Amino acid sequence: GDDRERFMPGSYYVPFSLLYAAGAALTGPAGGWNLASLISIWLTLLFTWLLTRRFTRNWWIAGLAALAGLCLPFRWINLFGGSPAGFAMAWPPAIWLGIDLAVRQRRAAGGLLAGAGVLLACWCDTHVFFFSVLAIPVWCLTALLMDETFTWRQPRQYLRIITALLPLAALAGAALAFPALLQWITIRVTGAPPEAAAITERTLREIKLYSPPLRGLFDWQAVGLAEHIFIGLALPILLGLGGAAWCIRPRRAWCSDWRRPLAWLMICGLIAMICLLAAGGYGPGDGTALQFFRKLIPPYRMIRQPAKIFTLMPSLLAVAAALAGGALAGPAGRTRRWAMALFVLLLAASAFEYGRRINLTISRLTPRQAAYAAVAEDAAGRGNPPRALVLPLWPGDSHYTSIYQFYAANHHVRMVNGYRPFVRRHYLTNVFERLVSANQGWIAEDQLAHLSGMGVEYIILHEDLFPEKVSPFPVGFTLQNLLHHPRLQLLRQDQSVWAFAIRPPNQNAPAAGGNNGGQWNVFGSARRWEAEKIRSVNARKAQDESAGGGACLALDDETARMQTPPIWTWGAPDLRWLARVRGRGLLQAEAIIHETALPLDDLAIDSSAWRWQAIPADVVNGYAPLSLKLEWQGGAAEIDMVLLTAGRWDAEPKPGDAISIPAPCFFHAGYIDPQADSVVLRRELDPQALVFYGPKLPLAPGRYRADLHYTAAAPPGTPAGQFNIRQRAADPIRWTPVFAGYPASVEFDLPDNLPFHLELLFTGRSDLEIRGVDFTRLK
Repeated sequence: GDDRERFMPGSYYVPFSLLYAAGAALTGPAGGWNLASLISIWLTLLFTWLLTRRFTRNWWIAGLAALAGLCLPFRWINLFGGSPAGFAMAWPPAIWLGIDLAVRQRRAAGGLLAGAGVLLACWCDTHVFFFSVLAIPVWCLTALLMDETFTWRQPRQYLRIITALLPLAALAGAALAFPALLQWITIRVTGAPPEAAAITERTLREIKLYSPPLRGLFDWQAVGLAEHIFIGLALPILLGLGGAAWCIRPRRAWCSDWRRPLAWLMICGLIAMICLLAAGGYGPGDGTALQFFRKLIPPYRMIRQPAKIFTLMPSLLAVAAALAGGALAGPAGRTRRWAMALFVLLLAASAFEYGRRINLTISRLTPRQAAYAAVAEDAAGRGNPPRALVLPLWPGDSHYTSIYQFYAANHHVRMVNGYRPFVRRHYLTNVFERLVSANQGWIAEDQLAHLSGMGVEYIILHEDLFPEKVSPFPVGFTLQNLLHHPRLQLLRQDQSVWAFAIRPPNQNAPAAGGNNGGQWNVFGSARRWEAEKIRSVNARKAQDESAGGGACLALDDETARMQTPPIWTWGAPDLRWLARVRGRGLLQAEAIIHETALPLDDLAIDSSAWRWQAIPADVVNGYAPLSLKLEWQGGAAEIDMVLLTAGRWDAEPKPGDAISIPAPCFFHAGYIDPQADSVVLRRELDPQALVFYGPKLPLAPGRYRADLHYTAAAPPGTPAGQFNIRQRAADPIRWTPVFAGYPASVEFDLPDNLPFHLELLFTGRSDLEIRGVDFTRLK
């Protein structure tokens, strides 16, 4: 639409975005990014050191403690991940330093520093601003506690403190009014207020998806969200030793210096509370602490990632470590020297722990992307601005979209779908919900008309940013549908990015090249439900080691029934459910589409062993939510699991038969070469991880041979990867190496007919082109 209607003023990353712009103008994007990052790091260290100096008389204890706080992995995960919180974490120590100066020395300059920190945090990152403001009362109390000159019964001292804090109050008020200012600017430019966000409160279920388990606090091996809250063992041991040092002090020392241990105790209590809140739904009592604060502080309900409260942790740990170091210093003498050696040793150990948990992130994206450039050039030739829908399409708050935005910005392509922390209702209803079927390659005429009404003439697919959450089937299924869509013309493929032009209804798009007309017909399954874990009524859960999840669901009562969760899909070829069942009974099957029940053939079960039975699924009228309902009709039946799949699959091949699966039918990173029907994994870009796997479908028990067909751009004998075949997550891993120039085959046994998959670990030693996998039944 009109650019004025798209006006969305904001301040994320300010002032570091200004530093980036200056650096990028002089040295390029990488230089600008590194300049902004380094200035943020040095500011953090400076403010933290000045802060810790106010809690210990020893400058080098303060410096080492500040360094320990700076090394906390959470800071670097955010900085390297590109989050504005990684930059804005320079401001909490500045805020607390200013508060300490204002309260303990009654200096208005301290209030001004704290207020400036609050305002800059507001501009740079909302999470840092929110949690820093929440911590202000606690820090004021700590500063009062540390003030040896403060007397509680002198009103004049309160007045001086309030006066010193007035700049903080004024600038905090300005920060709170800042969103209203942006709204006023928006109204002045567009003539209408900003549209309300579709989501203003996060559900507990959603929060739990983004909650790190508490074991991540100390677990060196934890990965994913758990590593965000890692604090290790060395610093907690140091804090504990500091507390012990205070406990064994003589009574006279307690009488002369009771403020520091009490401040240490308060800060340690705050650290413990932050750890509980950071765990979100995984905290004790299913997140009781988080639920309490959500009720006490309504804005807390808008926080989706509870671990963001760790933005306060580096400064808190640094101050607590400085206080503990001061306690260990104690009186002069040999004991003090040993205590200081222990202090340094523990801080070095913490640096080692943190270094093991920090992984440097380097962007290897090239500024030019030929598929985006093709869109810009084609639009310029038509005299239109280039507007595109980029796939996969997300609800609007996915970090995957940052890759789209990088290329769109470089090539001046206007995207329908971008990123916002709080997604606007208009976007959800008019973009995501109306067009999400494009993730599976289903784009109907009314959807194309809707895109045309928005001036959108192009569709771009990122093949390597396609997780299982996006579709029930691998990306090859989506790509094949786009390539054969009568209204879409392939403009350009640049490795993993495909650009399509939407052509008028009366103009058939030229047929896409390649040999994929009907060969990409094994679609695998990204949707598997353990029966005992899905919705059921009057069904009995039974433990059974032969079941996929160690349990199954028994339907042996006249009112017993179960229903799978709805999955949005369309009428893919041979779309069907596969149910693993046993027993002797009769089940009534129904397909639930848009909450309307469509009767299917009854499911007759007559087997004492687990068997797979196919239940056809037919989605009419395009894209719709589909679920399977099974209801008892007679006898007794047990259900282990249900899969949703489509396409060709022979679950019971005879000895000597082979099932050949082209590489594009697998879940994969890299990109598809349609001319060779292969998948290419790139040494320079694709992660050294499990980046090629499938099909997640069942095979009859027996002995098989897997033959991986590939070529590697490396001298013979170079390790190119290794693959394993498994059914259960607990199955032992037996890697088969993949060496350039040599066959890659393995014989394996399937003890039962549970779904299996081949998983390939890419080593990144060379590019690897995979043409397909043959599974041959031996006996």
